[in-house]
Amino acid sequence: MQDANEHSSTRWLRIPSQHWFAFLKNQEEQIFLILTLIGALVGLTVVAFIVLTERFGARIYPPGGAAWHRLLAPIVGSLTMGYLLFKYFTLFSTT
Repeated sequence: MQDANEHSSTRWLRIPSQHWFAFLKNQEEQIFLILTLIGALVGLTVVAFIVLTERFGARIYPPGGAAWHRLLAPIVGSLTMGYLLFKYFTLFSTT
């Protein structure tokens, strides 16, 4: 049973490249459509990330805010993330 599964999973590797090129040429429009949709989703994800980080930054550092807040917020965030990384990732490295 294992040989049959192994054979079927690696069977596509043994197909000559001419067959792959012929398949891709016949399916060119569908492949282009899929790649276009993936590109659109990636672009929307990038735009959403930029909007999210700009709004988050405007909340953390409001215009006219205190100067000490601009100094203290990155320090506290870095120390918190450093502690969490140390706490959770040293667990995985010791096993």
